[in-house]
Amino acid sequence: MRREVNEDIFHAVRSRMTLQDRARLQGLLEVGGLDRKSGLNRLKKAAKRPSWSHLKEQHKHLQWMDLLGDTDAWLEGLAPGKIADFAAEASALDAAELRDYEPGKRTALLACLVHAARRRARDDLAEMFCRRVATKLKNAKDELEEIRKQQQVLVERMIGTYRTVLERIDPADLVPRGPDGAPAPVPAGKKARRKAARALAAQRAAALAMAQKAVLVSGSFDAEFADIEAVSAHHGNNHEVLVARFYKRDRAPMFDLIGTLEFEAVSEDRRVLDALEHARAHQSATREYISELYEGQPLNLGFASQNWQRAVRDRRRPGMLHRRRFEALVFTYLAEQLRTGDVAITGSDTFANWLEQLPDWEECGPKLAQLCEETGLPGTAEEFTAALRGRLEATAAEAFAEAARHIAGVSTHELGAIANRHLSIDKINEAITDVVNAFMRLDLVKAWGDGTSVAADGTQMDTFIDNLLAETSIRYGGFGGIAYHHISDQFIALFSRFIPCGVWEAVYIFDGLLKNASEMKPDTIHADTQGQSFPVFCLAHLMGFELMPRIRNWKDRTFYRPSASARYRHIDALFDQGGRNVIDWRLIEAHWRDLMRVSIAIREGTLASLLLLRRLGSNSKRNQIYRAFREVDRAVATVQMLRFISDPSLRRRVTAATNKVESFNNFTDWLAFCNGGVIAENDPAEQEKAVKLTSLLANCVIFHTTLDLMDVVRELQTEGWQITGEDLAAISPYLTDHIMRFGTYATSELAVRPGAFDPHLDVDFEEEQPEPAAA
Repeated sequence: MRREVNEDIFHAVRSRMTLQDRARLQGLLEVGGLDRKSGLNRLKKAAKRPSWSHLKEQHKHLQWMDLLGDTDAWLEGLAPGKIADFAAEASALDAAELRDYEPGKRTALLACLVHAARRRARDDLAEMFCRRVATKLKNAKDELEEIRKQQQVLVERMIGTYRTVLERIDPADLVPRGPDGAPAPVPAGKKARRKAARALAAQRAAALAMAQKAVLVSGSFDAEFADIEAVSAHHGNNHEVLVARFYKRDRAPMFDLIGTLEFEAVSEDRRVLDALEHARAHQSATREYISELYEGQPLNLGFASQNWQRAVRDRRRPGMLHRRRFEALVFTYLAEQLRTGDVAITGSDTFANWLEQLPDWEECGPKLAQLCEETGLPGTAEEFTAALRGRLEATAAEAFAEAARHIAGVSTHELGAIANRHLSIDKINEAITDVVNAFMRLDLVKAWGDGTSVAADGTQMDTFIDNLLAETSIRYGGFGGIAYHHISDQFIALFSRFIPCGVWEAVYIFDGLLKNASEMKPDTIHADTQGQSFPVFCLAHLMGFELMPRIRNWKDRTFYRPSASARYRHIDALFDQGGRNVIDWRLIEAHWRDLMRVSIAIREGTLASLLLLRRLGSNSKRNQIYRAFREVDRAVATVQMLRFISDPSLRRRVTAATNKVESFNNFTDWLAFCNGGVIAENDPAEQEKAVKLTSLLANCVIFHTTLDLMDVVRELQTEGWQITGEDLAAISPYLTDHIMRFGTYATSELAVRPGAFDPHLDVDFEEEQPEPAAA
């Protein structure tokens, strides 16, 4: 049945192509050129680091792929999941292997691969553009700091001059005084008063002359005015006037890529795209200033900061814009709105219009009841708001009450071929799931936890430089990416992935849980301090998860009252005293449907939690969903912070859970000894595989170590020892002394099926267990 369905798909895809389309796809399998590489190899090429030359190269790469054909028309009506599966199959094959396929299937697989590559290329190009813009802004800020350092001597000299002038013209020094230093009385008689007035005038004229001399000693009046202008030009944080000078080299390729990509406004606010069109219309202009008129009206730059607006406008040239600075402004805010999701790219995945991925409310009806049943959320807007408000009020009241390298017989080439053909990311995930499920059957793991909580955190992994993911990590102090793990309270890894250093790690918190296919279903998430940020608390609440991160920097945390009149005797100082920080329950109730649409879309897989958190975590205030998320997040975050303050045992559990992740990271660092721990791949997919394979290896070792520990327990029991669950809770499976990393790995035994393991221990795990200790 499946084969017949696929054959129908292959036929439909092929029938939508012209002979020229098929010939172009077939040409991808031909080997040629000086490098003797096929077009298929070129199609699979990963993006490099975002340098100026690589930006131009990636733009040409996208243009070449777009010329291969209209894949959207070829694949119309085909489910995205099917396209992804066929593209993955084609990506795992080389040109010679694809040539052996039946023509219809080969053509369809290549069409799906080209389609996926085109979307990925747009994502990569947009990401490179955003990073280049960020680099320009950083360069301008660094330049401003350098200017300030250079001007420090100038400022100190100007202050000295100003002080001298003030000393000369101080009114207190010009008042006639008596022998005792007190102001002299006004002389009697007209002549005496006239004489005193002439003396005072002469004294003031002399003081003014001395002040003028002090200025002339410093240079001249014109030089002093020039110095003042130079310093005032760079006062404050107005680096915006400096940004344009750093775009000289990037300007042409950036305009080229902007002309290739198709942008769309996610909301009704098109001001940035209007400014972009205005900049493109004057792209070839050579004059320094251009008109601000766009479609007959002054261009609305209200989206830009006051510093930027002052930078592009000149009071001496009303109605005109400084062209170079205006272009820099447009590039800056286009990159920002791509990040926040207020501007989308047609034909992209990461930068797609995420609002279009939400289902209509009419489609949510049958799914809403199931969502509420599985997550425990109330089924109406009024009940949802009342439950959340009641939880905040109850928690605040409770807090008030509490206030007191070696493999024989297999070549490197053979291993590489096997990995490319069979080790897909999906298959590695399936293998991890199988190990986790087997691990859950072991009685010993009951001593470590019940599998209902998971901790998420990352560790830095070194990579080569020339790829789009690699960055310098300020947090970890290295260059590469982050291996982000979800570790169960029973020590084993449920999910792992490779992420860039420069991203906000919290956006990946739910990704692992939603993609977790094992029988272990945690409902509580612990995270490091990055997990305490907006909008993670809100999404956790909507997905039925309990998020409890490690909370630090309390002085930066804001507590929100359930109402302006709510007061608490012992903890009221935690809350704002001006009555401003109050939850807007009406807003939450008004947008309850939007919140449910988001939750359903994520559970159905039509909207990725990763994409949503990236957009909502970037201060996008142009849509109402952002505001509703913000209010729910404030309420839930306040609840969790109050719980963290008032419950010492909770604080110990959070610390133990996050320490367990750090212990897992140390364990995998020890296991991944090859190549000095450096991921020697520039392809993001291969980097992802490397991280997942390391987690799979770690899980296998943990599973084997746990079996060994159970054998030891049985031996001790045979000798008469009484073993309790409390004894076993103090043991960690992250043991290394018994592992020979540099041994010989006998591939001849791979076909030998191991015997069944005994998962049972004669230990009472039902007795009350102590709180878990840090790993």
